[in-house]
Amino acid sequence: MASPSSIIQQVFPHQPTPGQAALFALFDPFLDRQAPERSTLLLRGYAGTGKTSVVSALVEALARMRQKYVLMAPTGRAAKVLGQYSGRLALTIHKNIYRPRTGPGGEPGFKLQENFYSYTVFVVDEASMLADTDVPGQNGLLSDVIEFVFSRPGNRLLLIGDGAQLPPVGSPESPALNPAFLKERYGLH
Repeated sequence: MASPSSIIQQVFPHQPTPGQAALFALFDPFLDRQAPERSTLLLRGYAGTGKTSVVSALVEALARMRQKYVLMAPTGRAAKVLGQYSGRLALTIHKNIYRPRTGPGGEPGFKLQENFYSYTVFVVDEASMLADTDVPGQNGLLSDVIEFVFSRPGNRLLLIGDGAQLPPVGSPESPALNPAFLKERYGLH
């Protein structure tokens, strides 16, 4: 069977830049079934650097390899755009990881639902919008995504974003695009 990087290169609609070619090579160890648990890949780039083209090719390659994947984004608009350029179903993070619940006083809320996916690549677009929180008893969306994804074996997380976009409210930078933070706080590899 061909390597993920070679399949991505076959379906990529352009001549890859050196940076894109180096990125394609990173998908081989990332998608390997023997990769360390909590494997995460950050795809960061400014507007116009080809993130959309790379993700479209990756999703097509995953489908050809019969590799399970889930496409999600923090907002309905971002999920719609992800679905359009990938040609596949993309939903909001909330739709994928939460289920409605009623609180003790009858107030509506959400609860993290059980993850039934194993050995699945979770692709999160517009990850720069994912907030984290230090408030005891409260998780930010980033914490919940990580908890959901890695609650089952063999799952991988691809976070895509643009560091030039506004970070979550109250954050000087996006925690989801900071590799040192992700490693230290969540033990991501």
